[in-house]
Amino acid sequence: MLELLQIFVKVYECRNFTKASELLFISQPTISLKMKQLEQQLQVTLFIRQGPKSIQPTAQADYLYEQSMKMIELWHDTAFALHHEDLEEITCTIACSNTFGLYYLPDLMPSFIARFPNVEFTLKIMNSEEAVQQLYQHEADLAFIEKPIETAGLYKKVLFKDELVLAGKATAPHWLMRENHSGIRFFNELYIAEHSLSPTYMYINNGEMMKQLLKRGVGRAVVSKLSVDDLPYERLPDKYNRNMYIVARTRDVAHPLYAVEKWIEEFFSRNY
Repeated sequence: MLELLQIFVKVYECRNFTKASELLFISQPTISLKMKQLEQQLQVTLFIRQGPKSIQPTAQADYLYEQSMKMIELWHDTAFALHHEDLEEITCTIACSNTFGLYYLPDLMPSFIARFPNVEFTLKIMNSEEAVQQLYQHEADLAFIEKPIETAGLYKKVLFKDELVLAGKATAPHWLMRENHSGIRFFNELYIAEHSLSPTYMYINNGEMMKQLLKRGVGRAVVSKLSVDDLPYERLPDKYNRNMYIVARTRDVAHPLYAVEKWIEEFFSRNY
């Protein structure tokens, strides 16, 4: 049954038997046969064929998809627990963006260490693109990023949304702008374009330096609300709330860091 559900999930997501077969490395006739078997076992229609390539999930398929994701995840957790009751001593290198490293990771770490006392952690702060490159180069095990960049071949999931605000004095002469690859720069450029501003720029490659300049009234900038402390700021529309992601090299249940990744996702689901 687990195999049928795994195939069903891929067909449901692809809306196409042929594409699902390519991703699963199973022939298209076999995919069709497996879905027919599943429908017969459940005595429901899961997909309505709309031509040679397109299929439309039924309401029963929508419900089964939600339940299948839960059952598959439970199976993975059970399989992991059977072989990894306690993590052996391992290392975990985390590469994270500036905002995540300064304002979210410190909140995570006390519970993180308590849950995984045998894991030796190394923490690095860099921009989102550099963090992803650390994964590709096997120099990091996990990354936390704030920029929706390409992560082909990696596992990526949205953890929560980070609220952005406009900080600094309205009369400040300069606009403080991060470097080109910074995740926050897009939102500063968006605000400036939307309000047809022509500010004098000051370019800064460090979030803490920017915060200190804002405190001294040197400029204005769109920043994470968590970073403003007692600075004057202005709330912004929801479109200025950015996704914060976890990225990993693998989501293999047999990997020693699978439990770490899953715990992190559950932590942010509960707290943010």
